[in-house]
Amino acid sequence: MEMPVSDAVAFLSYVRADDEHERGRITWLRERLEGEVRMHTGRPFRIFQDNRDILWGQQWKRRLDDTLLSVTFLIPIITPGYFRSSACKDEFDKFLLREKQLGESRLILPIYYLSSDEIETSTEDSANEIAKVVASRNWSDWRGLRFKELISPEVGMAVSEMAGTIKGAMRELESIIAESKAPVPAPTDRPATRPEADIAKFTPEVPEIRGLAAAQRRKATQGGYYAYTKAFDEEIHAAALSTPEELLRLGKHLRVRCGRLRRQFNVELSAIEEELKQIDKPLVNNVTLLLDNSGSLRGPRVEFLASWAVILADLLDSHSVTTEILGFTTRAWKGGQAREQWLRDGKPKKPGRLNDLRHIVYKQFDDPAEICCETVSLMLRDGLFKENIDGEAILWAQERLHEPDTSASAILVVSDGAPVDDSTLQANSGNFLEQHLINTIAWVEKTSQTRLYGVGISHDVSRYYRNSLHVVKEERLGLQILEDWPNWLTV
Repeated sequence: MEMPVSDAVAFLSYVRADDEHERGRITWLRERLEGEVRMHTGRPFRIFQDNRDILWGQQWKRRLDDTLLSVTFLIPIITPGYFRSSACKDEFDKFLLREKQLGESRLILPIYYLSSDEIETSTEDSANEIAKVVASRNWSDWRGLRFKELISPEVGMAVSEMAGTIKGAMRELESIIAESKAPVPAPTDRPATRPEADIAKFTPEVPEIRGLAAAQRRKATQGGYYAYTKAFDEEIHAAALSTPEELLRLGKHLRVRCGRLRRQFNVELSAIEEELKQIDKPLVNNVTLLLDNSGSLRGPRVEFLASWAVILADLLDSHSVTTEILGFTTRAWKGGQAREQWLRDGKPKKPGRLNDLRHIVYKQFDDPAEICCETVSLMLRDGLFKENIDGEAILWAQERLHEPDTSASAILVVSDGAPVDDSTLQANSGNFLEQHLINTIAWVEKTSQTRLYGVGISHDVSRYYRNSLHVVKEERLGLQILEDWPNWLTV
């Protein structure tokens, strides 16, 4: 009996003309992989393919988008034509955003089918985002198998290895697979206008509800934002999360990256320096760089984030603007000790935030900019970045502003996606974290003189911030922030 398409676990992204030229060999590969994963797991494994799963009369674009948002894995068949297909690029880009939203980088499983110049010449500075991502993943190499008999042992072994990889990923990502059965709104489908904030009952205090009597809990959960427990939250200096030896090693690497960026953009940086010297307006006294430390920023992107943070701090310091560099993440994936406590307590409904915050101080206002490279370099350590709860991070950053009058302060929030913590979103409303971010921004803008400036890396944050910047190429992150200095640096 045929499975409903809604049960698809993976999405095959390919150029249909390639499959036609290969006389259906790519379709055969999809069929064989479905069966092999079923053999490995004992459970059906459906791979969505447009030529069989879109019925006559269905709106194919909407059908593709709906399915793409409900599956767990994307399987792109990489050929030269893939990079020239607007449909494939759209599928890849949307799924890459989904990866970022979930904080996972194991959901795209490329099959390298035919050698492509974009892959062979790809570097971390390449402009082609698909090539960069594919080149950084462990792909399944089918280039030597293209002309092998379909029933040959070599082809069978390759399919079996792919099925084993998928089985391992399915085991590790079980909660995401379960969650993905419900469609997730695509970030690109959101309206461009700012959503309405409800700050009538907003308070910067985040209450915790564990231990409250039933009546008190009901009252607390009727509106607003809260945590189940804050007992396991952490504010910590970067040096306390590492050893001096590790910071020395990472710091050396980061200095090399900073030097490379300074040389690459020397002309542009020099021009900005000249502009700043000639400013006839007063500058803010303090700038907080509040950096998203979520898992989607792992890899080459975090090196640009850390490098530009050091360069920005050094440049601002030379103009007598003190800086603080902060990072926000969680201590665990998909809920930490707070979630475990909630489970022990019998999983009361509407528990609020269920993960343990980790707020990291990389550089304090009073620290000299020239010595922050080691502590900021901790961002390069594998395993540090997890999930992101932006609203509470902004409140924390504002509390740390050491001037009683914050009229001469700015907070630059750099992120690459909406707030995400799977454990919290599964147990509360789907917009629980996002609505708190919206309300927090509106409250700060209304009640203080602190200037909030949102910077989105491959993510349009104008939905949240009145004053924002969209950065497409992360290697130009700091440069674009500096070029837009009138919108955040002047009083």
